[in-house]
Amino acid sequence: MKAYVVRSLIRAILNMFIVVTVVFVVLRSGPLDPAQFMLGNYATVDSIRTLRQSMGLDKPLHAQYFEFLNRLLRGNLGRSFLVEKTVISMVSEVLPYTLELVIAGVLLGIILGVPPGIFAALRPNSLLDQSIRVLTLAGVSIPIFVIGIVFIVIFSIYLGALPAIGGAEPGDLTKHLQHLILPAFTCGFVNMAGICRLTRASMLDALRKEFVVAARAKGLGESTVICKHALRNALLPLITYLGIYTNILLGSAILVEVIFTRPGIGRLIVEAVRSADFPVAQTVIMFYAGAVVIVNLCVDIAYAIADPRIVYK
Repeated sequence: MKAYVVRSLIRAILNMFIVVTVVFVVLRSGPLDPAQFMLGNYATVDSIRTLRQSMGLDKPLHAQYFEFLNRLLRGNLGRSFLVEKTVISMVSEVLPYTLELVIAGVLLGIILGVPPGIFAALRPNSLLDQSIRVLTLAGVSIPIFVIGIVFIVIFSIYLGALPAIGGAEPGDLTKHLQHLILPAFTCGFVNMAGICRLTRASMLDALRKEFVVAARAKGLGESTVICKHALRNALLPLITYLGIYTNILLGSAILVEVIFTRPGIGRLIVEAVRSADFPVAQTVIMFYAGAVVIVNLCVDIAYAIADPRIVYK
């Protein structure tokens, strides 16, 4: 397992290097011009040229790339073209908002999705099972931005119970949680639907296995049979789904943050790309690449914990 983790980390570093290189070339070779954006449409050619020189954008692409790698290896991610701040400080200001949104969405999906999936599997084709299947079908069919808008209309506009936009300062825990509830449940509702349907299918398959019949024949309690034997063997597909959906949720957070006007990495990258702020865009994309690698590695480790028979080569 340790050798596998080391090899995975080496592959992760290589993959991130490729992602960073591709992003750098695409951004710098595209039509976006930070100098033009900063000075406006009525700027003179000389003023644009002068600003580009001060940013180092007048150099050949390969020279800019080697300068970028040199700074990156020294831990210097540069400064924003538009704001007098370092990229690290800008990312660190909004990163907690995105992390708490993703973590809350995943946890809500597990809490709201696994128990109904188990109950539906224990009573197949019952009224409870059919009701859960209809609800989860709506969850996987409706786009996440539609769910977010519906939540805003119901809980913010009609009921006035929760704030619809913005994010409170981290120091005020009560307001912070209030601003997190609607975005988190928007992410969690979609996650819950997929987890519930997958848990039901996996549990139905596990309950038909011979080891479950043998456990019941030994006189074990039904709760022990379900939780210790059936559920544990049904976890592998669920772990795979959680890994995939967490990666998807990292991207979907952009939509959720825009809908709820919430600070976060998603809104930061949208604004950076729109304003041609190359250092910020490169850093955020690098963060997403690293997050995907870490999630996949955690999934592999969870496999080994859930089923010790799995051997990594």
